[in-house]
Amino acid sequence: MARGAPRARGGLVVDIGGTKVAAALVREGEIAARARLDTGDRPAEVLASDIVSAARQLVQRAAVSLEAVVVAVPGTIDRKAGVVVNAANLPFCNFPLSAALSHRLGDVRVILEDDANCGAVGEASAGSAGKLRDLVYITLSTGIGMGAVMGGQLVVGAHGSAGELGHVTVAPGGRLCGCGRRGCLEAYASGRAIASLGSELLTAKSGSLLAASVAGAAKVTAQAVIGAAERGDGDCLQIIDNAHSRIVDAVRMLQFVIDPEVVVLGGGLMASPFFNDRLLGAFRSQLGGGPGPLVRPSVCGDDSVIVGAMHILSVALGNRDGDEARERP
Repeated sequence: MARGAPRARGGLVVDIGGTKVAAALVREGEIAARARLDTGDRPAEVLASDIVSAARQLVQRAAVSLEAVVVAVPGTIDRKAGVVVNAANLPFCNFPLSAALSHRLGDVRVILEDDANCGAVGEASAGSAGKLRDLVYITLSTGIGMGAVMGGQLVVGAHGSAGELGHVTVAPGGRLCGCGRRGCLEAYASGRAIASLGSELLTAKSGSLLAASVAGAAKVTAQAVIGAAERGDGDCLQIIDNAHSRIVDAVRMLQFVIDPEVVVLGGGLMASPFFNDRLLGAFRSQLGGGPGPLVRPSVCGDDSVIVGAMHILSVALGNRDGDEARERP
């Protein structure tokens, strides 16, 4: 681009996860550049600063005039105040994330949205529901989140926290969850929980197949547990099958409460064909034979949240004074 030439109008979408941050610079409705960084164990202010640094590099690379930012966060948010109230797998607690990013990026508008809500919008806009209008998107990653599009509209709830499926109780008095309560779905079926259960297994059984693939209990990952299960480690397979059973139970509960037409499963855990196929098999065997939702894997894959955030961004750039992005997928 020649010096002095006007920059294209664009925006930024950021997906903050428990293990990684994915950012995409959007120009004329298309992704012009991407960046990724590890979430790590940074304090909130440091993580915000690192996101700003990545954003500036993207803006420079894509030669875009940044006009709005959409940030997807897994946790409870105050949309009007731009505050992350809490996030079980992130260092945010009553943290003014919108202001922290906006101030450093030239006072651009920053919109916060729940990451699973963005995923639901992304899957709805990509056609995961076909001609059906009631869709639930469940993200199975470091944590577990859920977004719902019912009657064509995104459901956020009276207090903005609808869809916290990961924190429904599936085992009263059970394992401690990152939210501070016990027995949550996320304490059994999330990536972090699977890794923790694998670590406990390795401590108890050092001769397992899992032990051959990791350098000690502290290095166990969900992917390592899934890999060992696929290779025939019975204990790891039990961890995975138990996680799947808990997820099916949670969806059965959703079936009775909101009766969705389609349930879309996404997130990092679903990137494993073994985990994916076995979970879909669990749904067929445990929910099959009667009326219930169609259960299918994500159409957008790893980009569900990014695609949904892009939709919200496009509405924000075209309609500065409304919140239609959260109302119309």
